[in-house]
Amino acid sequence: MVYDGTISGLNDAMWVPRFGMSTINTHLRSLEEETWMADLDVGEYYLNFVLHESIRELKGVDLTLYFGHGESTVLWETWTRAMMGAKSSPYQACQACCVADKIIQGNPNDPNNDFRWDCVHLKCPGQKD
Repeated sequence: MVYDGTISGLNDAMWVPRFGMSTINTHLRSLEEETWMADLDVGEYYLNFVLHESIRELKGVDLTLYFGHGESTVLWETWTRAMMGAKSSPYQACQACCVADKIIQGNPNDPNNDFRWDCVHLKCPGQKD
């Protein structure tokens, strides 16, 4: 089932914090020879992120016409995941990725953590190795 989050009018009533998305020019400034890159299109995995319970009842579909049994029966199915076209989906997905990253990395001071560090060495332009 494809659900277009722009049609319901909910986007007009929703406030979402703004956050800057990098442009290709910003991205290219950080590249140098032998740089490895990956394409992480957050939009491709919106369905991995659960909507907050307070918004679920507002993001639904009335299926009464197709599956209703009788005139007094209303069949309302709610969307429980971030969706394409919803104003909140990009922010929610990026926020959830940051939370997941923190959980995966764990406590940097724990000696048993594979992601811990003892010191940081900067490699700045013009610096002697």
